[in-house]
Amino acid sequence: MKAGTFAITIEGKEQVVKAGEMVTIPHGAAHSWHIVGKDELHLLTEFRPALHFEEIIETICGLAQAGKMDKKGNPNALQMTVTLNEYPGEFWLEGPPIFAQKLLYSGLGPILKNLLGYKPNYPYSFK
Repeated sequence: MKAGTFAITIEGKEQVVKAGEMVTIPHGAAHSWHIVGKDELHLLTEFRPALHFEEIIETICGLAQAGKMDKKGNPNALQMTVTLNEYPGEFWLEGPPIFAQKLLYSGLGPILKNLLGYKPNYPYSFK
């Protein structure tokens, strides 16, 4: 990590990661993370295989940049349904359970995209 501090929970165990430290997440491990403190976070990530992770993260960052996140920093559930339907099996949210997400994304994602105009990707402006 380049600068800042974040906390990551991997399979229920939380650890704090500071500048200069590194963390590895085992394949398939449930994990979540959040920024700790008020400093700007700069980190370098590597995903193997990366698949479409860059597009997913760019969409989440674009939503945050546009002020379209809730008070906890989570994106709109309908938007994420469309985004995750675009890349089935590549990314799961912390909740609801994965089987419920599979049903939701495969069933509701196309409806939201085709009938309500949600787009799978939300642009991020690199200023």
